[in-house]
Amino acid sequence: MIIFKLRADLHAHIARLKQRGKQIGFVPTMGALHQGHLSLIENSQRENDFTVCSVFVNPSQFNNAKDLSSYPRTLDLDLHLLAQTGCDMVYAPETDDVYTDSTDYSFDLGNLNLVMEAAHRPGHFSGVINVLKRLFDIVTPHRAYFGQKDLQQCLVVKKLVKHFDLDIDVCVCPLIRETDGLAMSSRNTLLSERFRKKATRIHEALVGGCQKITGHTPDEVREEIISILQKDPDFTIDYVEIAEGEELLPVHAWADAQKIVACVAVHLGGVRLIDNLVIK
Repeated sequence: MIIFKLRADLHAHIARLKQRGKQIGFVPTMGALHQGHLSLIENSQRENDFTVCSVFVNPSQFNNAKDLSSYPRTLDLDLHLLAQTGCDMVYAPETDDVYTDSTDYSFDLGNLNLVMEAAHRPGHFSGVINVLKRLFDIVTPHRAYFGQKDLQQCLVVKKLVKHFDLDIDVCVCPLIRETDGLAMSSRNTLLSERFRKKATRIHEALVGGCQKITGHTPDEVREEIISILQKDPDFTIDYVEIAEGEELLPVHAWADAQKIVACVAVHLGGVRLIDNLVIK
């Protein structure tokens, strides 16, 4: 495994591989890796000749300075896990190697910049776009891999690739859960033991609500999910939405869309957690 700190070195190395006809897969991360990230690496390895993983906590996608400072950073452990997984290249830069200029690549995301994560984290997706456009330009992958847990981000990335006419396949991989149902997340490590046990209620609420689909409207299912979460006062709900799967527009009848997903964001013990469940 080769570790790159400088964009120029990585870009040149990948250019040589591509000259030999090699396919490049890319998994962008902010570190604090878990099995969900490693499953993305494994998917890339199956579909490409070489896999690149970036480990970079992107400051521009945090709208809260405390959230940025508390985000877990475990680079040595991350590198160990990536080596064990057989990742070929790691890009672990300093901020000024990624942000070499002040170009703002933001563009109109339509409804995706108005709802859910965008509504509760102003500027978040502008930061995501600005870092990913730069990383894509550095890595120039054939395919990039993202997890279903960050559904809204996946939809934003697809728009980014289309907007800039990038020749990159955006591969959305299944959400990976702990054995007790909690969606794997780097933020889970910030939960105390007490709140970690409580966090399973998020998935339980999604499943419990979605079990009531037959004979109930999307609005009623949404209210059921909210009701299950509110039974524990330690949960503060940011949002619970039943939405279609492309623009995340609200759904009020099951026939309104071909793909429908239930999405949740909560605060628990000072940690913000998100999850979703595909209904159809």
